[in-house]
Amino acid sequence: MYKKRNEHEAKAAIELILKNTMLDKNARCIDLASGSGRHSIALSEKNFNVTGFDISENLLRLASTNSTLISPKPNFVRGDLRCLPFKQRFDIAVNLFTSWGYFLEDKENESVISGVNLLLKNNGYFILDFLNCDYLTSNLIPESFEVIDGISISQRRYITCLLYTS
Repeated sequence: MYKKRNEHEAKAAIELILKNTMLDKNARCIDLASGSGRHSIALSEKNFNVTGFDISENLLRLASTNSTLISPKPNFVRGDLRCLPFKQRFDIAVNLFTSWGYFLEDKENESVISGVNLLLKNNGYFILDFLNCDYLTSNLIPESFEVIDGISISQRRYITCLLYTS
């Protein structure tokens, strides 16, 4: 479904992040909600020490498979963003590609932000990729149908709760 969300797109996102941060070559990075590992792998290819963190056992297994030939290989850890189990501190935490806002309560989202704050070294970076609410509201495509690799995909989209308006 997300063919444009490939390794090339992930590498471009990481290049943009690195261009706008001052990470040294020994930086420790954590990819929160890392999914199949695209961004973790792109960071590892820059020789950073990378931890990918996700709740999905299947996606972490895929991430581990996808990173077999990468050196240094990212370390993938399973867990919930609301309870980050790390004692070590990171120079940068990234949360990319629609991995934000799935919790029902604001206090759960706040606990993630607080947890990330505790993960970061002094002057560390937190990069959060978030949808542009105004754009999404104005350009939402309510329904689509396509066939990808012989699989029929029907999508229905709607907004049930709008927390922010301008």
